[in-house]
Amino acid sequence: MTGKRKRIFKGKSARAVLALLIVLSMLFAEVLPFMDAAESYAAGSQEGLFAGKYGKDQIFDCVRVPMYPVGGTPLTLGFFGDIYDANEGTLVDWGPGGDRYVQFDDTAVQDDPDAYPDAYNVKLNLYEADGTFVKTISDWGTVWALNELGFLYIGLDYYGYYIANNDACECGESTTYIPDEGLVVDVADLNSYPASAYVIRNGSPGAPTGVSAVPGNGQAVVSFTAPVDTGTSPITGYVVTAYPGGITASGDSGPVTVEGLTNGTAYTFTVKAVNAAGPGSESLASGPVTPMADPTISVSSDASPAAVGNEMTLTAVLSGADSPTGTVVFKNDGTVIGSAAVSSGTAEFLYTPTALGSLSITAEYAGDSKNTGAASGVLSIEVGKNTPALSVPAAVPVSPQTYPVSKITVTAALSSYFGTLGGQTVRFYNGEVLLGTAATDSSGTASLELANMVAGTYSLTAEVSSDGFNNSVSSAAAAFEISKGTQTELTVGGVPATVVYGDSGFKLIPAGGSGTGTAYSFVSDNADVLTVDSLGNVTVKGAGTAKITVTKAGDSNYNPMSREVSITVAPKPLAVSVSPVTITSGQAIPALVVNVTGFVGSDTESNIAGFQKPLAGQNYGSTAAPVTSAVLAVTYSGGNAAKNYTFSYTTTTTITINPVTAILVKSTVNANSSTAPNTRDSAPVAGYLMLQAAVVIMAAVTLKKRRPIGNDMK
Repeated sequence: MTGKRKRIFKGKSARAVLALLIVLSMLFAEVLPFMDAAESYAAGSQEGLFAGKYGKDQIFDCVRVPMYPVGGTPLTLGFFGDIYDANEGTLVDWGPGGDRYVQFDDTAVQDDPDAYPDAYNVKLNLYEADGTFVKTISDWGTVWALNELGFLYIGLDYYGYYIANNDACECGESTTYIPDEGLVVDVADLNSYPASAYVIRNGSPGAPTGVSAVPGNGQAVVSFTAPVDTGTSPITGYVVTAYPGGITASGDSGPVTVEGLTNGTAYTFTVKAVNAAGPGSESLASGPVTPMADPTISVSSDASPAAVGNEMTLTAVLSGADSPTGTVVFKNDGTVIGSAAVSSGTAEFLYTPTALGSLSITAEYAGDSKNTGAASGVLSIEVGKNTPALSVPAAVPVSPQTYPVSKITVTAALSSYFGTLGGQTVRFYNGEVLLGTAATDSSGTASLELANMVAGTYSLTAEVSSDGFNNSVSSAAAAFEISKGTQTELTVGGVPATVVYGDSGFKLIPAGGSGTGTAYSFVSDNADVLTVDSLGNVTVKGAGTAKITVTKAGDSNYNPMSREVSITVAPKPLAVSVSPVTITSGQAIPALVVNVTGFVGSDTESNIAGFQKPLAGQNYGSTAAPVTSAVLAVTYSGGNAAKNYTFSYTTTTTITINPVTAILVKSTVNANSSTAPNTRDSAPVAGYLMLQAAVVIMAAVTLKKRRPIGNDMK
């Protein structure tokens, strides 16, 4: 064909129609030569891929079928048009005169076999006619499907250009040709022809077919059919790529497991066969599959066996799950009893059985976007009778109490009872002794009032009998004490007003106190003063003070009561006196004789330790007036009455003075003269007497007249 290319179809719909026609031409039409090599290719007109300069009549936008050409396989191009700036998405501006050109940048060659295994990548730039750089219209692109007539350049964002090797391409509406097969092993080969014809890395295998995938936990198993075209060498393996994400996995043969996938994300997979020439064409994608974890679930209980009416915790645990969400449904014998949200792989449900017997508990997880559902095995739990709680609080606010106590109230609290709390009978005990019964109110409280409580220690308990759903229960013991009371005050009678040593004994008479005790005890703290027997008979033992403690015995309710009586025993007075004195007129008063009387019992002056008789004195001279008797004043000194006695003194005594026989002096005596005669008669006469004593003795004196001297005395 000759002449310039002409556009026959315009618009998007026209392009679509043309694409369909191109496909049909591939299926039903014979392969047509693009142009005759002899007339369309001018050898040496270009200096290689990188040296070539391509004007607007040599590079065209086109539609290609298949999208990615394969060496040795027909390639149909059509719907040629002006090229676009791949970087900006706008038509290339060829300049005012239309003489700008494009050229490959040999400094930007990049081989990326993993991303683009069939070609080298190069940059395409736009220049002015004088070689001035204008801009880059494609930062990268791949060179494919060469033959001696031209080649394809697929640029950024998949913009596809056809570049003709001749100076001016004359194209029809579409054309089909077979790209050369070959392999460029050195980038330098791109700079010369015919090596430049081998940019397509042919010799690699064809695309596998029948790709399918089976999802697993974070993975998928990809199966496929090996390609019929194995390339120029045997297939050595396969590369599977997951989309999105581009995760790859390799295997010598299928199926291939792709790991590292995200559960809950839908993936498609493509497969490439690999031989010595490199990776082959990519297969069509598989249908989408979604990897999911396949967890297991187990269920347990914190109560096994369980008790009717008692709450228990059912726990379901997911194993092998991937961040599970959602809920777990709990069932008993296939009937739903509740559900709970999953948190950190665990779900907990509180359940209270209401009947005796067996439970068959299961847990079921419906799954979520990342996890499949799961069902547990059966957990068998026996449900038995409930055991209530029963307590006895403190019986009274304060313990101990002191006897007498009018009454106390004992309270029991019943809880955790399966059934009606009110109306349950509670028995109260003190140790093993039943004190009484009371019924619970609606709150489970029962109270018993106890009267006439005696002193002692109580161990209070409560009991409730079993029934069809509850076991019998006994409370712990609550200790309570009633202390013995204090008796009323004692009185003690029978104590004399005064007690003197030597007195006869007396009897103490106690009265008062409390309780049933009648026995008294008596204790003296000074047996040297008083002794007392068990009947309260007191014996005086000496002078001094003694305290007698009288105690009335206690009984089961009262402590003993005592009363202390202090009794003083006065010393016994001893009578101290002086014996009467008889002297003859004119004699001196002799030493006075002291007498002590009044000793008790066998006491004497000689057997009383420390006893000393006092001394007595008087104040008269030897003689005084002629008297016959008088009272003599006595003074005492010294003496010690000892422990149990005291002295009682008589301070006077009687003195008798007898007359003397006088010698008569014969002389004349003047009766009124106080001068004694110097002569005396032989007959006794009364004369003046001088008593040398401290007291004056008053006495009557009879005087006789003397006869004259020389008178006979008759």
